[in-house]
Amino acid sequence: MNAKNLIKLLSQNKLNNFYTELQNHIAEFTEEERQNLLVEIIDIYYRQDKFSEYKKAFDIIIGSELNLNFNIKDHWATTLLSLVILRAPYINIFDYFVGKGADINFIGDSYAFDDEETIKKEVGEDLCERYETCLDFINGKISDIFQIDYNYIVPEKKIEGHWTEYKDGDTITIEKSDYLYLHEQAVFLHDLIYTDKLRDHILDCGAKTYREIEKPSYNYKLKPKTIKTKQGKFIYTRNDFVTEFHCDRCNQIKKSKIIIKWTDTNSKEKTICNACFGNLLSK
Repeated sequence: MNAKNLIKLLSQNKLNNFYTELQNHIAEFTEEERQNLLVEIIDIYYRQDKFSEYKKAFDIIIGSELNLNFNIKDHWATTLLSLVILRAPYINIFDYFVGKGADINFIGDSYAFDDEETIKKEVGEDLCERYETCLDFINGKISDIFQIDYNYIVPEKKIEGHWTEYKDGDTITIEKSDYLYLHEQAVFLHDLIYTDKLRDHILDCGAKTYREIEKPSYNYKLKPKTIKTKQGKFIYTRNDFVTEFHCDRCNQIKKSKIIIKWTDTNSKEKTICNACFGNLLSK
């Protein structure tokens, strides 16, 4: 029994047979084959309403030692947790895999299976094009959802009242195209809402972006901007993450992505906040 035959049982919705064959033959699978089996199940066959049933299969496949921090080949989702975010954005299954050893801050490599020449040509020195955490992935997914223009419109309301006012058995006839259009909108909203809830949960669990993990490599990544006025010279820098610092002008501790180095007319260098910078420019 190989993975292809196991998956065939799933595609035929023969879950009981699948569990039986999985238990009988999982010891024959290599680590990579077990990882690929997990990926294919989540990517194509997983259903949230059958979480408890699929959890049994996951328990068998993972056992006590399967490494869940691996890169996925030829897929938009580079890691297991990113795949869960893409195909099953639900807190319970995400927490299940974290509990089994998936690192919430594991850094996936989207070019893990490419040669150095390809990487250099397509990525260059921008490591954020190559590496990402599950938080990077979910941020990208939500951004993509909002950027796609589906041109949804509110359909004409042909009956009065609220859905709670009607009993089971009350029917209305609509065209198939209208039904499919409404269903598509429902799937879109469902994915958006649950993905957004999952992102809040991931942040609460301490997830970080690749840039946040690799702070020394990305601090002051954007080129500083130099501005000269009658108040002196200002070097305006926007960081990739919030930094705490002391503003020498207002004498307060500030937290911001923006820091300004100010050399006044007496050649004294000071660190100031964006508010003080704006105040000085207005004079």
